[in-house]
Amino acid sequence: MRRGAKIMFVLGAILLVLVVAYVLFRPHVRDTDEVIAPTTDTPETALSGPAAPVSARTPLTGDAAIAAKICAGDMADLPASLFGHQKFADGSAGLVAAPAGFNMSNCPAMQGDMASGLAAMLRAARAEAPAVADAMGGVSCYRGIDYQRGLYCRSPNLAARGYAGQAYWVAPPGYSEHATGRAIDFGDRSRTDCNVSPCFAVTPVGRWLAANAARFGFRLSFPKDNAASVAHEPWHYYYVGGYVAPVPASSGDATSAPTPAGEPPATNAGAPVTPDTTAPPETDPPEAVAPQV
Repeated sequence: MRRGAKIMFVLGAILLVLVVAYVLFRPHVRDTDEVIAPTTDTPETALSGPAAPVSARTPLTGDAAIAAKICAGDMADLPASLFGHQKFADGSAGLVAAPAGFNMSNCPAMQGDMASGLAAMLRAARAEAPAVADAMGGVSCYRGIDYQRGLYCRSPNLAARGYAGQAYWVAPPGYSEHATGRAIDFGDRSRTDCNVSPCFAVTPVGRWLAANAARFGFRLSFPKDNAASVAHEPWHYYYVGGYVAPVPASSGDATSAPTPAGEPPATNAGAPVTPDTTAPPETDPPEAVAPQV
């Protein structure tokens, strides 16, 4: 065999040995594009504030589990309180029309005794502060279970806030004072930008109500640092009753005398109404002004 052929043979053999060695002993490197799934989810209880997310893979416990059940339509065996909110029975029976001209958006009906207290309060406002009486209206009054479920469960904010965070702003179905027909979210027609917003407290209507609503049986439900630990709502009042109409000094003008408690306002003759239980659009205000409702 010629010398050149021998050299080529040796070089080929060496190259073959190197290739075999690389194949047998090369390091195994993980593809850097591989997605590694997390082994655990962060439980909702470990996060703070209203933005706690709802995790589909973390088993829900406590109030969050109850809220999930309610949102699924199961209203059986509800506890007396949930996320600080008290349970309320539906008050659709006995609803009457709101005083004429009072409804601004979703306040066509309320319980008859509250309608009487409200009518008396409106008459007092007309006598004491006519501009306030003209501006005062109802943004929301009676709301049924399905309507409240739309606000709480179908809000796009629920996924970001979690059940507890959503309850800070919006009461779960079955736990809203509005279901009784004795709650009003008041509005101010002269400052609609502050309706269902913290700045309602400084509007003419908000200031007048803060000073006078208790005279007619209305209580501010969610003041600052309230016991329920939910958002402050200077617009949300609940009728606790106790208003007693004064006895007229003379037979004079009967239309100027306050309506006795329990008697429907004369402007509507106490006509029963059928409550609107249609769920609202699946939107709610931004978090900075979101109502607890």
